[in-house]
Amino acid sequence: MTNAKKPAEERFVTFVPAVSFEGYPEDKKTKFLAGVESVPVPASYLDLLRAKGLVDDNPPAADDRKKETNDSQAV
Repeated sequence: MTNAKKPAEERFVTFVPAVSFEGYPEDKKTKFLAGVESVPVPASYLDLLRAKGLVDDNPPAADDRKKETNDSQAV
């Protein structure tokens, strides 16, 4: 019997892209849209995107986006 350690499970996170682009997290073609919260991706993939400047680290709060939408729809 061996005492082999299990590999640590990758943590998944979401982010808001600063620009729209196509990427390949876990070898799956995925379209990321600027300003829209992403699907969950591995944290290591997010680190790579952040290093390339593709992540908006200060996206507007959901309440702010809703307020802007409601204001623009006023008649």
